Amino acid sequence: MNSTTKNQNQNKTDYKNNVPLYGESEKDWEKLKAYKIDNGTFYTGPFATARGNPDFGLVPIITKYIFLSAAIYYAILKNYKYTVYALLCYMLGCILNGIRFYYVNTLAGKGEDSKFLLTTVHDNVAGAVLAFIAILYILFKKK
Repeated sequence: MNSTTKNQNQNKTDYKNNVPLYGESEKDWEKLKAYKIDNGTFYTGPFATARGNPDFGLVPIITKYIFLSAAIYYAILKNYKYTVYALLCYMLGCILNGIRFYYVNTLAGKGEDSKFLLTTVHDNVAGAVLAFIAILYILFKKK
């Protein structure tokens, strides 16, 4: 088998079940699955994949960044009604993105990967809280 064929085989994935077809052994997957279940991070809700992760597609990214831009645009125009709507959508995107990264685990429980994932979750929670504070400010400010 030449190196090109080997590399092509390494990149194949069973996309229906979201499980790589190379590299990871069944034992590694069972270890990770047990770890995720013990820590309560095996996602079983809507949009769940076979690996216990949520898959919202591009919805969190789209709602997060496009609606943040829209909120800034409407705030500049002083159209606060649409600013609130855009901030609500941004807040929803932050929450979905935070959920997505919360349920991703690696086999290394205390490595740099875990720190990055938790930082991403905290970043999304902070974004949602700031959007909520901005909404409250807009709704209750004196005209």
